[in-house]
Amino acid sequence: MTVFPVVMGRNDAITQKCLPQPRKKEPRRRSRACALVSFCDNLSMTTLGKSIVVRGELRASEDLTVEGRIDGPISCEHGSVVVSASAHVNGKIIARDIIVFGRTAGQLIAADVVDIRPEATVSGQVISKRFILDAKAQFNGRVAPQQLEAALGVARYVERGREAASRAET
Repeated sequence: MTVFPVVMGRNDAITQKCLPQPRKKEPRRRSRACALVSFCDNLSMTTLGKSIVVRGELRASEDLTVEGRIDGPISCEHGSVVVSASAHVNGKIIARDIIVFGRTAGQLIAADVVDIRPEATVSGQVISKRFILDAKAQFNGRVAPQQLEAALGVARYVERGREAASRAET
């Protein structure tokens, strides 16, 4: 580090400019991996591995990572759903946040954001406040952010009906 002498006098302002100034800290840019972690802010997360195949309805109350195949709807309204690169989901997904690295076919309903990453393939309708589509992803469908409240209301109504039916059976 070079040290410049400070001479007090008439040219004090000019001399001060010659001194090395402390660098302003710029906000650190977070990588996509860090952004993924921030989406999944709950302490608990469930991972369905590559060898898992589910045919039917899947409900979760915590964040969910899917690496296998799901044929049926996924409901995780208060958590995040991550569809990994090896995963294939054929059915509706309802979650707070949905991040797709793999393949999905069906409606994606998110209270906050649907994020389709590079190499992902999505076909179907997306209903969300925010929609992020990477240029290298494939998307075949439509985006309808204005229908979010209605879609979430219908999903909650159907969920209450299923819960009531399951209680009646027991």
